[in-house]
Amino acid sequence: MNKIKKILKLLILILFDLEGIEAKEIKEEAAPERDSSVKVQITKSLKEEERTLKKKRVLRIDDLLNNIEKNYPLLIASMQDMMIARSELLTAQGAFDTSFRTSSTSATGYYQNQRFDTIIEQPTPINGTSFFAGYRLGRGDFAPYYGERATNKYGEVRAGARIPIFRDRSIDKNRAGIQQAEVGVRMADLTLAQQKIEITRNAMLRYWDWIASVMKYKISENIYTIAKDRQSQIEKRVKVGDLPRIEETENMRIVLQRKAQLIAAEQNMIFSANELSLYLLKDDNTAYIPNIDEVPLDPFSQMKDYDVIDLSKKIENAVTKRPEIQRIQAQKEINRIDKELAKNLSKPGIDFVFAASQDFGPGSRTLARPELEATLVLNIPMQNRTQEGKMDGATAKNAKLDSQEIFLKERISIDIKNISSLLDMTRERVTLAVKEVELSRELEKSELKRFQMGEGTLILVNIREQTTAEARNREIDSLADHNKALVNFRAATMEIGN
Repeated sequence: MNKIKKILKLLILILFDLEGIEAKEIKEEAAPERDSSVKVQITKSLKEEERTLKKKRVLRIDDLLNNIEKNYPLLIASMQDMMIARSELLTAQGAFDTSFRTSSTSATGYYQNQRFDTIIEQPTPINGTSFFAGYRLGRGDFAPYYGERATNKYGEVRAGARIPIFRDRSIDKNRAGIQQAEVGVRMADLTLAQQKIEITRNAMLRYWDWIASVMKYKISENIYTIAKDRQSQIEKRVKVGDLPRIEETENMRIVLQRKAQLIAAEQNMIFSANELSLYLLKDDNTAYIPNIDEVPLDPFSQMKDYDVIDLSKKIENAVTKRPEIQRIQAQKEINRIDKELAKNLSKPGIDFVFAASQDFGPGSRTLARPELEATLVLNIPMQNRTQEGKMDGATAKNAKLDSQEIFLKERISIDIKNISSLLDMTRERVTLAVKEVELSRELEKSELKRFQMGEGTLILVNIREQTTAEARNREIDSLADHNKALVNFRAATMEIGN
């Protein structure tokens, strides 16, 4: 910007020089050629500066969102929550891993023997059924009461299954753990979605705050520059007696006032840039603070406004698909699983276990025969206070969540209606503000002409300039508020962050 100002000043000086030459009618043949070459150089410099400006980085809202997706720490943290939930699901699935156990025993004394036993167990989610298979070998002398430890020469192979008949058939601890872990993954995904919506919303709001602060700073800078440049002109007119001394004092007051306003606008701009920098982290995790030159040429045209809003459809979609609602429903599912598991554990346990075994090799003819064994295992709880307490607790938790869900749906519905109404009002404010700026500028130009012709006063000029600046600030505020209302509406209807 400084380079452009210097070039423009140089151009003005040259033009003034040319006018002076023409007025004095200096007849030098080399002068036109010199002037022409200077103009060519200035034109080239201006074109180079224009190309440089085009290459300068501007911060558009899409750039902001891309940076959030890539570098924002809280979003990355939420992604880690998803990994944690998936690891918990993997842990729960481990309950159905195949297990292998083996043991080897050597006894000395009156009965000397060696025993080897190994077994493989495989629990399954099929009605709680589990399977097992094993091999054992027993050699040596065994006491008569431990005769079952003996095997033929090549050992015994056995296999069987455990089948629940009543308890643990529809659900058991392991299957309940997997179901709840799966819901946990869904809840982590919903948390991530909610975080993305909220982070995107906050970032976009900070972006519009920054845009508005920069544009208002430029307005303050402009009217301050006008008052400062006017001071030298007024001083000259006061010296020649064209204006009273009070006009010079009045303009000095205006300069000081506008300087203070400029400092306040700059402070607000710096604050807004710092707030926005939290969402503009670089690859090395340091904040990038945007500067004044990165504002797009037409920043408020980046978000498309709605032509027509089907409010009932938006509300219906939001109250069923908003992450907060789905999280409540997921929590209710976890409580339902807890209740179902407690109900299952209150039932009597009746398990059917069957096994088949076969010894191999020389040895006892009795052991050489294949054996089939069927067992019915009965486990009846005499009291169920623990499970009844869990069932009552799960019922109460879901009743609480039902009430919260009803309220949250109403809250979402009202929020969307309010933001929709706000969109209409901010849209109307923009229209009125644009018209106000047009009228203020007309009045300002007219008052300035009157002052230059000696008919008006500097106080009136100041009032008109200040009124125009305030109108332009209101226009910027209305545009920023409208875009912020669009952000809030799209966040409420899940049109951002997905």
